[in-house]
Amino acid sequence: MAATEETDSKEIKYTEDAIRYFRSIFRKYDLDGSGGIEIREFIEMLRQNDEISEKIIKKLFKYGDKNKDKKITLDEFIDLVTDRKFSQVFGKYVNNYMHFILPNQKPKYKPTGRRAPRSVEEGQSEVDGPYEEEYSCLPPPIGMVFISIMEIIFFVIDEHRKSKSAVVDSGPMANLFIYNPNKRYEFWRFLTYMFVHIGYTHLSVNLIIQIFLGIPLELAHRWWRVLILYFLGVIAGSLLTSVMDPFCFLAGASGGVYALLTAHISTVIMNFDSMACPCLHLIIIIMLISVDVGSALYARYTATLDQTIGYVAHFGGAVAGLLVGIWMLRNVEVTNRENKIWWIALILYIFSMITLIAINIFWTSHFQKSL
Repeated sequence: MAATEETDSKEIKYTEDAIRYFRSIFRKYDLDGSGGIEIREFIEMLRQNDEISEKIIKKLFKYGDKNKDKKITLDEFIDLVTDRKFSQVFGKYVNNYMHFILPNQKPKYKPTGRRAPRSVEEGQSEVDGPYEEEYSCLPPPIGMVFISIMEIIFFVIDEHRKSKSAVVDSGPMANLFIYNPNKRYEFWRFLTYMFVHIGYTHLSVNLIIQIFLGIPLELAHRWWRVLILYFLGVIAGSLLTSVMDPFCFLAGASGGVYALLTAHISTVIMNFDSMACPCLHLIIIIMLISVDVGSALYARYTATLDQTIGYVAHFGGAVAGLLVGIWMLRNVEVTNRENKIWWIALILYIFSMITLIAINIFWTSHFQKSL
């Protein structure tokens, strides 16, 4: 077995900790527990790297399979991932080992391209988990910024046309885009109500939360994925409201905001082993949700506040964000368990959306009182 590796003209012997580390990675991708990584498992291991074709992956497998038994053993795996010729492919595994075992040395393997963490590119030894390595400002996180600007424009137009019209939802943008249960046939309202806000507080709170929650997701998963998730959360919120509370008007982006909240939970579920501090991440999100739900319950049952809040839309957006986040956002290192969760979430989401849409189309008697 390759027990040593040349680094800066010096020899480093792999300790028991090193062997244990590489064995843990090996076992993660030895999906059937056969004691060797077969070609299909090897493809699964490297398929997350968009820059490597399946043809190249098969050549890597052939190169690593020294004894030609059609599987890569632990010894062959260590030889392969520590081979300097393939540092761009396997560098993150060696970097994480170097950071954990030899924190005072600069990592020899420097990932390049769009997946490379900034600290490694600059020659520092600080290396986060594989999930944190996915953070990138290229492409820039423009999704939530764009949506926020559009919501501000809609609000300003209503206020400009008629003073305080946004407070009583009587402005031109509100009349055209708010979700009105009496105009369900105007299908765009199931999405466009997100652009209409009732008052300055309503707008400000949604803007702050969606920027705070959305940009970190965009840095890791790219803005277009997060934008699609946000839109699907908004649509799920209005569809569920139309069925559960068919006489309720809707305004505001809370369905999308709650989708962003629970998408962070999805990210932890699908990348738990790849994150540096998954439990801390999860605790922060649960605390945010608890504060919001607690405030809503207080306003609904205790405080004497004249508020009409679409709680069903919040719930719909949250469920959509959880399910869509599982199959839409990036999974850094896919495992069998995560693959099963992916399919379950996708099937549940499709079934739920088809059911809600079918009720809106075919169960006309359910909505007769609102006409």
